[in-house]
Amino acid sequence: MTKIYTHSGKFHLDECLACSMLKYLPEFEDHEIVRTDDVQDPQEGDVQVDIGGEYDHSRLCYDHHQKGFEETYDEKSEIKLSSAGLIYRHYGASVLRLILVNGNCKVNERYLQIITKKIYFSFIRGIDGQDNMIPKYTPSVVPNYCSVNCLCSRIDRLNPSWLETEVDPDSRFEEAMQLAFSEFSGQVLSLWKNWILALDLVHRNVEESLKKNRKSEILLLSQPCPFIQHLFDEEWKREICGQFKYVVFESSYRSDWIIRAVPIQKLQKSNRVPFPEAWRGLRLEDLQKVTSIKESLFVHKTGFMATAANQRSAIKMAKKSLLIFKQSEDNENSQEIQKY
Repeated sequence: MTKIYTHSGKFHLDECLACSMLKYLPEFEDHEIVRTDDVQDPQEGDVQVDIGGEYDHSRLCYDHHQKGFEETYDEKSEIKLSSAGLIYRHYGASVLRLILVNGNCKVNERYLQIITKKIYFSFIRGIDGQDNMIPKYTPSVVPNYCSVNCLCSRIDRLNPSWLETEVDPDSRFEEAMQLAFSEFSGQVLSLWKNWILALDLVHRNVEESLKKNRKSEILLLSQPCPFIQHLFDEEWKREICGQFKYVVFESSYRSDWIIRAVPIQKLQKSNRVPFPEAWRGLRLEDLQKVTSIKESLFVHKTGFMATAANQRSAIKMAKKSLLIFKQSEDNENSQEIQKY
């Protein structure tokens, strides 16, 4: 019987996920997992994961501990691969395709390419970084708290403790593999169903908006979806980076409309045009007095979002906020000119 070799002793998330990804594929599903410290006389078709001191895809050797190993996922990543990253680089797209097919998803090859890269940078890279002991923060930054519920910690807790002398470590490894793959496949399906399928919707809505007005700064979404990264990508492709200031869409859980200020960058809390200071933290009658828009309902105290009773009022709020922002900018510019 062909085998997948990995190291014995304490197991970690990287080899748990690497082995489970291999076992998910038809060509490796019948391989026996062997945990050992010494791989003797491997046969043709045997795989070595996180053991052996060698990386050679042609010989199915996937270790990353050896001196001189500098492999990264691509030229954009500076984090060295762990065994999970190595297996993902060579087999990730095949594993993802199978997860999606088994999850009753219609697989589009272009989207598969996109999600394969997205899953690496949003999921696998963190495993690579942690296993290679690359700090999550620069040395000058002290985290306010440590998470005990991350996947690495949960896998770590499955290792038999020093008091569990009767526990079979290999059965715990099997359990850890199942946990790692369950989290991984859940992430894949969630991204496909929630993020990838939003790509076309945002593309269509941007097209429609620019057809009506090529200088449009307010994007109307036909339904709520994860839009921020897709909007940035659409702007970049069309060479209109920074053009859209607000996104308007109907709430999926309340009978109102949401106006979201577009952030300057994806993970930044600063927005291109936040709602006016005078509106922030107000709701209902107090807000309506200030905005003179009858159906305005609420503005968040940080100015990043607002709500209105209907689409018409939501667009009115976005337009009025833009007007106030531009008038404020004009006033600042004229004051600067007067200095000279």
